[in-house]
Formats: sequence, C-alpha cells, structure tokens
Amino acid sequence: MNNKNIKMKSATLITAAIFASNGTLIFADNSDIKKDETVYSILDEKGNIKENIVSTWIKSNSKLGELKDISELKNIKNLKGNETPQINGSNITWDIDGDDLYYSGESNKSLPVDLKIKYELNGKTVEPSEIKNKSGKLKITISLKNNEARSVEINGENRTVYVPFLTAVEILMPRDNFKDINASSGTILDEGKSCSITFVSVPGLKNSLKLSNDLNKVIGLEEKLVIEAEATNFEMPSILAVVSPNTFDLDKLDETSSVSDLKDSLGDLQKGGEDLLAGAEKLSEGTSELNQNYKLFNSGVKSLDDGASNLNSGVSKLNNSTSALTKGAKDINSGLSQLSIAQGQFSQGAKSLDSGASKLDEGISQLSNSTPALSKGTSDLNNGLSQLSTSQDQFSQGVQSIDSGAEKLNVGVNQLSSSTPELTKGASDLNNGLSELSSSQGKLSQGIATYVGNVSQIYNKYSEINSGINSAYSGSKDLVNGLSQGSGGINDLIDSAKNASGLADNITSVAASIEDENLKNQLLGISKELKGISSSQQQGLNTLSSKINDAYKGAATLNSGLSNLSSGSSSFYDSLAKISSAGSDLDSNASKIKNATDTIYSRSTALSQGVNKLDAGVSELSKGSNELKKGTSQLNDNATKLKSATDTIYTGSSSLLEGANKVDKGTSELSKASSALKGGAYQLSENATKLKSATDTIYNGSGALLYGTMQLNTGATQLAKVSTQLKKGTTELSTNSTKILKGTEDLNSGAKELYTGTKKLKTEGLDKLYDLGNEKLSEMDGILEATDKIIEISNDYDNYGGITENMEGNVKFIMKVDDNSSDETSNSANQKEKVNTEEKNNGGFMNWIKSILK
Repeated sequence: MNNKNIKMKSATLITAAIFASNGTLIFADNSDIKKDETVYSILDEKGNIKENIVSTWIKSNSKLGELKDISELKNIKNLKGNETPQINGSNITWDIDGDDLYYSGESNKSLPVDLKIKYELNGKTVEPSEIKNKSGKLKITISLKNNEARSVEINGENRTVYVPFLTAVEILMPRDNFKDINASSGTILDEGKSCSITFVSVPGLKNSLKLSNDLNKVIGLEEKLVIEAEATNFEMPSILAVVSPNTFDLDKLDETSSVSDLKDSLGDLQKGGEDLLAGAEKLSEGTSELNQNYKLFNSGVKSLDDGASNLNSGVSKLNNSTSALTKGAKDINSGLSQLSIAQGQFSQGAKSLDSGASKLDEGISQLSNSTPALSKGTSDLNNGLSQLSTSQDQFSQGVQSIDSGAEKLNVGVNQLSSSTPELTKGASDLNNGLSELSSSQGKLSQGIATYVGNVSQIYNKYSEINSGINSAYSGSKDLVNGLSQGSGGINDLIDSAKNASGLADNITSVAASIEDENLKNQLLGISKELKGISSSQQQGLNTLSSKINDAYKGAATLNSGLSNLSSGSSSFYDSLAKISSAGSDLDSNASKIKNATDTIYSRSTALSQGVNKLDAGVSELSKGSNELKKGTSQLNDNATKLKSATDTIYTGSSSLLEGANKVDKGTSELSKASSALKGGAYQLSENATKLKSATDTIYNGSGALLYGTMQLNTGATQLAKVSTQLKKGTTELSTNSTKILKGTEDLNSGAKELYTGTKKLKTEGLDKLYDLGNEKLSEMDGILEATDKIIEISNDYDNYGGITENMEGNVKFIMKVDDNSSDETSNSANQKEKVNTEEKNNGGFMNWIKSILK
C-alpha cells in the first residue's frame, strides 16, 4: 500500500466519511416532497458578502397542488412557471399544477462559512484597490471560519462542535500576470494560460474533533490557504468556493474500522516481537546445546577415525599373512593326498602279507605235526636196524623223498629268510614316518588352534567396531534430520526478518506524510534502525542458512557413506562369524587327526616289534632247514652204504635221531614264530585299514582347512577393502565433522547475534512504536466518539431560507469573489441571470468537487 493510500485509509478517510459531499442532491426516502437550495453569494475582494441569491427547487413524485412552504427570502420569483405565491411573513403558499417548482429570492442572512481574503505586496498589507496594475512579490491569504457552532454532550462531557461544511475553493490566476506561484496547501494545476489552485477544507472540524497538531497535519484539515507569486500588472484572480454540509453514505466507508484493526495490528506486532524474541532466545540456547553436544560427537568421530586406522593396519597385516597360510594349507593338502595314495598301497601290501603269513602258518603247522612222526620213525629206525637191510630199497626211496622234501623246505625257508629284512625295513620306515607325522600333526594342531584363537579375537573385537559404525550411522541420520529442521527454522526467521523490513517501509511511508519534523525524524530513525537490523539479520541468516545447507549436504554424504559402510561391515561381521565357526570345526578335526595319528604310530611300533621277532624266528628256521638238508643228504649218502656198514648206519641213525630232535625243536619254534608272524600280519592289516581311514580323515580335514583358509583369504581381502573404505569414510567423516563443528559454532554465534538484535528491535523499535501508535490511535478513538454527533448535526442542517416539517431539505453554497473592474449593477444582474444556468449546468463544477474527493 503506498503513502497516499495509507493516509486515505487511516485518518483522512474518517474526515471524508463524515464531511465529503458528492455535489448531487441527496434526500432521505421518508418524505414525498424534497427541497433543494443553492445559495449564490457575491463577495467583494476581501470576502465580505455583497449579495446572496438563493435558487430553490421543490420536487415531488406527484402533483404538488397547494404547497405550504416556509422561506425568509425576499423578492421571491417563480423561475419555471407563471404561478405566484401568497406570502404571509415567512409562510408561503403555492398552487402548482406540476410535480416541481423553481423559484429564487434574495437574503441578507449571514453564511455558515466566512471566507476572508488578505493581500500583501512586497511584505506590506494592502487594500485590493491599491495593488491593481502593480508588480512585486504578492501574498494572498484566504481564511475560512465556521459560524455554525453547536453545544452537544459526548460521553457525559459538554463540548462545542461545528456543523461540518466541506468547503472547496478554486483560484484561477492568469499566467500573464502571475509567475512562480506557490501555495501552502491544496493542488496547483497549470493549464498554460492560467494556473488553477484548488483547496479543500472542513473549517471547525479540528476543533470539533480536538485534534492534536500532529494528527491534524497527518489528516490535513487546514483552514487557511497562503498563495505567493511574482505579480506583474496585478489583476484580481478569479476566486470561487463551494460549501456543502452533505456527507458520504456510511455503508461505503467500512474501512474506518481500520483504526481498530490498526490497534489490533500494533498489539499483534508487539506480541509477535515477544514471540520473535522468545524464539530467538530458544534458538540461541538450542544452538549452544547443539554446539556442545556436537563437540562430544566430533571427539567420538576422531576416536572412530583413529580406531579405523588401527583396524586398517591390522587387517592389512592379516591380509598379507593369509596368502602364506593358504599356501601352507595347500601344501598340507597335497602331501596328505600323496600320503593317502601311498597308504592305500601300504594297506594292500599289509593285506597280502597277512594272507601269505596265514598260508605259511598252515604249512608250518603241518610241518610241526609231522616232526613227531619223524622222531618216532628215526627211533624205530634206530631200533629196527636189524630190519633195515631187508627193507633197504623201501628205506632208500623214503630217504630220497625226505631229501627231496628237505630241499624244497630249505628253498622255501631261504626265500622266507631273504624277504624278512625288507619287511623289517618297511615296518621300520613306516614307524619312523608315522613318528614324524605325529610330530608334524602336533605342530599343525597347535598352528590351527592359534589361527582359530586369532580369528575369534578378531571376531570379538570387530563386534565393537561394527557397533560403533552402526552408532555413527544412527548419529549421522539424527544429524541430517536436525540440520534439516534447523534449516526450516532459519527460513522462518528469514521470513520474520523480511516482515520487519516491510514494517520499516510502512513506518517510512507514514513518516513521509507527517510534517512535524521531530515526530517524522523519530519515525524515520526507528524505520532506519529497524531496516538496518532487518538487513543485518537477513544477511546473517542467509549466510547461516548457506552454511547449514553445506553442512546438511556433507552430513547427507556422510550418512550415505556410513549406510554403505554399515551394510558392508554387517556382511563382513557375518563372514567372520562363519570363519570363526569353521575354525572351531577345523580345530576339532585337527585334534581328532592328531589322536588317530598317535594311535597308528603306537600300533606301527607294535607291528615293527612283531616283524623283528618274525625275522629272528626265520633266521632260526633257516639254520634248522640247512641242518635238515645236511642230515637228509648224509642219510641219502649213507643209505647206499647201509648194507655194508651197519655200524656206520647205526651211528648215522643216532645222528639222525639227534637231527630229528633238532628239527622237532626247530619246527616248534617255527610254529611259534609263524603264529606271531600271523598275529603281527593281522594287526598290521587291521592297523593299515585304520591308518588308511585316519589318513583319509586327515586328508578330508586338510581339504576343509584349505577351503577355510581360502575363505579366510577372500574374507581378509574383502575386509581389507571394507577397512580401506571404512578408513576413507571415517577420514571424510572426521573432515566433514570438523566443518560441521565450525558451522555449529557459527550457528551459535549467529543465533546469539540474532537474539541481541531481536532484543534491540523489541525494546528500541517495536515497544516504542507500540506506545507511540497507541497514543496517536487514542486520539483517533476520540474522533470516532464524536463522529455520530457531528453526522447528526450535519444532517440537521438542511436549509438556508427555511423549510416545513413535511419536507426533506438539502442546501449548498456557491461563493464568487467579484472585483470592482465592472459595473456593480451589471454584475448583479449577470449573477441573477446565471442562477438558472448554473442550476442546470452545475454538474461540471460539482463533478470537479466530487473528483478531488475520490
């Protein structure tokens, strides 16, 4: 709203509402007969009345007929018809055929408003006649005085008020005679050949309303017009005035309630200032708390960044070590694969050995069962030598058979004797290999236990890191939400600061319409200070908003990175759990493999001992076999000489008996050794099967170990990547957190400045404006209280010459200042002649009056 509208809608509208006239005939609707008077007054150069000519128009909606009228006019004349009135003092009776009546008359009655004119030339007061055709610095002062005072009671107080007359004055000054024209009030319109000055006033109104000088200057109810100009060959300017007591319709002036609205607005403004101050204080406290809490958060972020650095370093070492662990696991798996194959071959050999030992035991058993018969036969031979001769052929055949069997037995025993060293060496090598395997298996079990323990420690430690990452992610989300809300709050404060700037503009506009320099300077000072505070607040808040937006973007980026980090960390944490679980299974399987290896080793030792015993028995068997072969050879050799040397045979028989006894003893020991060999071979076969099963178990466990180490290697690689990303994220988090901390510090500082500025705005601006505004609006309240009475007496003033009670009246006054340059009689006649013309064509001037009041 511009300055003009502010003025019109605050105080001047009230004046216009009460006193402005639209220049047309206005009647109430409760009477059929209307009476309108137009008073034409001819004034001299000083404003004194020379002549009053009154034009009266009576109108009805039906035939007037016999019309009773009251009028104090003289020289009454019918201007429209031929009817003549019957006059009895002030009572007049007309008989009119039509529905209206025009008549005129004269009156010497005083006017309700006096118009006085004073002339000064070159600083001296002069008479109008003295300055005709003179030149110099001219000053014309036109003063208005209301003569219609009334005593009324307003709110229990007797007050003097004046009938409000809207008075419009027009002065036409020829440009040939006047230059450099200035007026103290009104409007100057230069039309080229002449200059028109219009001045509108309501004389007596400021006294009726008891207006202060300040408010009177705001409303502009001047009762005096001062015109200054440079005169050349002075001629009297044309001065015309219109006076009317009519007012606007009140239903068109709802905006007078703006005074009450303005009071409410001042109250709302003060309340808004209090709310703004309270909000600024809360903002200052909140930003201070935010700054303190964020310092703690920033410290935690730094600790997280340091922890991430340590974690990244440890993970890097772990990642570098897993390749060696994987290679060792591959080597173990490869070696156990070869061991499993060799163990299969060994198991098959042990089974073959067991089968051969069984067959050997059967043969030795048969041999052992035959030696008693051999001993008995030898004894019988030795006892029946006497019969030998007669049975020599049969005996020779038998000896030959024995010799042949002894040969075969000797060959078999020699073959057995030659195989036992290899068997002994194989059992010893197996025992030594299993001893080394048992020792290596112990180291492997210890290494696996250490690895599982390390994985478990990493898993437990990473639980805290994973929890810290999730906490940081949750905190970053709260930070993003907090900064978003803070940004919305700053925008509200910026709008409030803009409203304060708009208020400053309104104050400046009001101040521009005030002529009191002190009051104007006070309001302009308040407006300037308010504008400065608003500008600084908007600048600071915009800077603060920008920093908060930057912090919000950084926090959003941080939140996104922490979201990805949290997801990757959770996946890694789950992988660690699986690795830890697989490590526990690996440790358990390693312990089982160690136990199985130890069992195989102990049984391999027993096998080795059995093989050693078998070797000793075979050696003894070989000796006995050789002796048996030697005895049978001798027997065979001596059999041919048996006949010729019985004594020799007898001796050989004794030797044979001795040898048979030795064979019996040897076969007995061979039977025992064979049984031991069979038992050892059986145990070897059984243990070889168990060893094969245990080796397969170890091999399968090494496969699981290899798979676990490969998973560990993959997990460690992923952990290294995630750890690097974590370190990068925590570095960015630390950097952005430092920026955000700086932003919260700036926010805290800005909030404190905002609170200080808002407090200053409240105490030095809004509170003063509220007090000053209420003081002036209280004066407006006094105006509104007098409004009804003033409108009432305005409506009561409805005639000049007189009126009957059954008529509705309306009156207006047109004054014209006449100069003395023409004949007085001629002027008077001309004025009377113009009455009818003016009445018919008064729309132009009255429309002008109406236009200047819009």
